[in-house]
Amino acid sequence: MKETVVIISIVYYALLAMLCIAAVLDKEKKYYVRFKMLTSTAFLTMAFGFAFYASEYVGMQLLLLLGIVACWCGDLALGYYHKKRRKGFMLAGIGSFAVAHILFLSFLYEREPSVTPVDVIVPILAFPMVLLMIYGFNLHMGQARIPILIYSVLLMAVATKGVHTMLDTTTTNSFLMGFATQIFWFSDYALLFLYFYHAKKRTTKYILHIVNHTLYFTSMYLMALSILFDK
Repeated sequence: MKETVVIISIVYYALLAMLCIAAVLDKEKKYYVRFKMLTSTAFLTMAFGFAFYASEYVGMQLLLLLGIVACWCGDLALGYYHKKRRKGFMLAGIGSFAVAHILFLSFLYEREPSVTPVDVIVPILAFPMVLLMIYGFNLHMGQARIPILIYSVLLMAVATKGVHTMLDTTTTNSFLMGFATQIFWFSDYALLFLYFYHAKKRTTKYILHIVNHTLYFTSMYLMALSILFDK
């Protein structure tokens, strides 16, 4: 199985590299959405394939798998938003990822049910932190502001619980999942600037695209990989 994982990983990151190239060079976005969904479908396929291999009962990872499916849906919506610039696609993408984070959070609490004050306080701090970013960097969000603020709390809740679970259970599964939640958190903050910050230099947008895609798809790769170590 190790050789298979290595080959799958090489193919996955080759697809990710092509996606990053398309994000920079495909100025008319003719192929960008196709490459994005091809890469998203790759992590979705890995997740279900690893679940089938690692466990006799897929139900053990059901919440995680459903969260990954919701991320796939979010990728589709945001891919079309990036191409067509219609607010409906943006809101659909935010909604899909919000559902994904609710499922990820439920999965983490299923694995580590205890609740600490940090698990409650830190996510709430995401609200003022994002507000400071909005006004400090003059991010133009319009009607998406409220959904994004709510989403940021969910995002921080998953990242916080991911660290909590990683420290308490100290298994390979929890380490991979916890690390994935941190990378996901960073990728979404890069996404804020990609969509809502009016950068003066075009190269800034290109850099943000590459950073966001690299972090996000790595986080999804780690989530899928964590299923192999489910106990």
